[in-house]
Amino acid sequence: MILRGNGFEVRTGNISPLLDDAEFLRALGRLPAQWRGAVLRYGPPRRRAQSLMCRCLLLEALAERGTEPPDILFSPEGKPYFQEGAPDFSLSHSGDLAAAAISERGRIGIDIERMRTVDSRILKREFSAAERERVCDAADGAAEIMRIWTGKECVLKARGAGKLSEIETGKLDICCLEIEAEYILSVFCAD
Repeated sequence: MILRGNGFEVRTGNISPLLDDAEFLRALGRLPAQWRGAVLRYGPPRRRAQSLMCRCLLLEALAERGTEPPDILFSPEGKPYFQEGAPDFSLSHSGDLAAAAISERGRIGIDIERMRTVDSRILKREFSAAERERVCDAADGAAEIMRIWTGKECVLKARGAGKLSEIETGKLDICCLEIEAEYILSVFCAD
C-alpha cells in the first residue's frame, strides 16, 4: 500500500515472501552495502525479514524520487536519519507488516502495531486523563488504545527523543488508519 499526504509518503509491505531464503537474498542484494549490514545484524529470520522489508520500501520511495540511497546515520538517541539535505524517514514493523515513511517537508515518524491487549498499567503511566477518557468513550476501547499508542510512538520517532507520557495525542495532527483489520498505523510530520 502507498499513502501520499502533504509532502510525505507511507509505504507498507508484507514480509511473508522474505521468509523464503531465496527471496530474502534477492531482496537483500538490491540494497546498498551499508544497508545490508544493518539488516544482517538482526538475529532471528523474522526480524531480519522485517528490517529488510522496511529498507526495501524506503529504497523504492527514494528511487521514485530519483534519489540515490544515502548512508543511514544514527543520532545519539538511536533515531536513523540521512545526511543534511536528504528527505527524512522513519521505519516500523509489527507482525507480518513493515512500513516506511519519507518526508520532504520536515521530520517524520511512523509506527505500526498489530492489534493486541495492552496492560492497563500502561494507561495509567503513559496516557493523559483526556486519552484515558477517549478509551472509555470509544466503541472499541482496545482499538482506541492502539491508535493512541501508535500516535505517541510516531511523534517520538519524529522528534527523535522524549517520553510517551509527555505527548498528548489529542492536540496533534496525527494520521491514523487501520490496515488489514488487525494493524494500526500512525504517521506524524513535524514541520
